[in-house]
Amino acid sequence: MPDIVHVSSLAGSPLLDSSGEELGKVEDVVARLDSGDGKATVNGVTARIGGRELFVPIDRVEQLGPHSVTTSSPELDVAQFERRPGEVLLRKDVLDRSVINVNTARLVKAREVELVRDDDGTWRVAGIDPGLRSRFWRFLPRRYRGHDNEHQQFIDWRDIEPFVAHVPTSR
Repeated sequence: MPDIVHVSSLAGSPLLDSSGEELGKVEDVVARLDSGDGKATVNGVTARIGGRELFVPIDRVEQLGPHSVTTSSPELDVAQFERRPGEVLLRKDVLDRSVINVNTARLVKAREVELVRDDDGTWRVAGIDPGLRSRFWRFLPRRYRGHDNEHQQFIDWRDIEPFVAHVPTSR
C-alpha cells in the first residue's frame, strides 16, 4: 500500500535531521509538472531555516510524513531556493486555486493536494480533493487533525489541468 500525504499537513510542519533535531519548518512542496507520463513528480520541499528559504531535494528526504519531514543526513546544502523550469510550488501555486477537471470540463478548487509514494519509492502528485470537508479539516489545530485519507471527491492528477500561467517556471 502506498504512503499518502497531504500538502496542507506538510506546510508548517517541522523539518528534522536524521537524528531528530528540528532544523526549521517546511514551507512548500516542489513538483515538476512535465514528467511526460501525465504524472507530476515531487522534486523536494522548501523549508524556512534561519530566516532563509532553502531547498531539500527529495533524494535527501528519508521520511515525508503527515506531521514532519525527516532528512536522510544531519547536514543540508544551505543554498537559497530558486525555482527551475517546469517546477511549481504545490501549496503556493495549486492549493486553493482553480483547476480544470478535464472529464467534466468544469472549474474546481484544489482544496487539498494529495501526494503518494509509489512502490518504486517515487513521490508524485496523486490528485486533488475539491470538497469543502478538506478545506475545513485544514483549519483544525494540528493536534486534532489526524490523517484524513477519506475524500468526498477525489480527482486524479491526470484528469486536471492546473492554471499555473502566473508561475514563470511552469512553462
